Amino acid sequence: MAQSSDNSLTMPRLERWIVCNNALVTFPRSPNGFEIEHLLLRVGQRGRSLAESMKLVIRKAELKDAIAAWNIRNVAILAQCTGHYPNEQLAAWTAGEITDAFIQSVARHWYVATLNESVVGTGMLDHANGQVDAVFVRPERMGTGVGHSIMAHLESRAIAAGLTLLTLNSTLNAAPFYRKCGFVGEQRGVYESSRGISLACIPMAKQLARAAVAGEQ
Repeated sequence: MAQSSDNSLTMPRLERWIVCNNALVTFPRSPNGFEIEHLLLRVGQRGRSLAESMKLVIRKAELKDAIAAWNIRNVAILAQCTGHYPNEQLAAWTAGEITDAFIQSVARHWYVATLNESVVGTGMLDHANGQVDAVFVRPERMGTGVGHSIMAHLESRAIAAGLTLLTLNSTLNAAPFYRKCGFVGEQRGVYESSRGISLACIPMAKQLARAAVAGEQ
């Protein structure tokens, strides 16, 4: 796999994403780079809204993030894929110890989403071919917009790298999520994991806007 260089890419300005009652709202482009503010609203007594702010930061993964990424991968698979895949496949998919190949992949291609410096989600983008993978979120943070924010970040990095197409192999349960992110694909395929497991999947793709890639107005 090709190693991406963070310093070789022009970093675009990102939109600021707000999660308000689990609904994503975009605001004008933010000068704050890759800090994404999440505003979580709770309804208090007599219908008053209490605002609780947390900063979700998405950054390039480092070697030190590999163990957290491995753990999130496993708990996310078991939490979301149960019922969509046989238990034997899930057990084989998440069994074993972290490998050197996984650690190196995290350092080369992965990004992590952190809340208060704790890793709560991951995503992978291969800048050489536009392949997206390893989009995992801690079960307790699912449904709060972390996954959508990770996908928006990966797309922005792909645009910065001059890519015009993103591809991925979705698990059977995750296809509706990726469709909400603009990916298309209906036919089932087979994903061959690095552990030698054949898993049913849905190959999907998203064409990136030409104007955005070219920097046109």
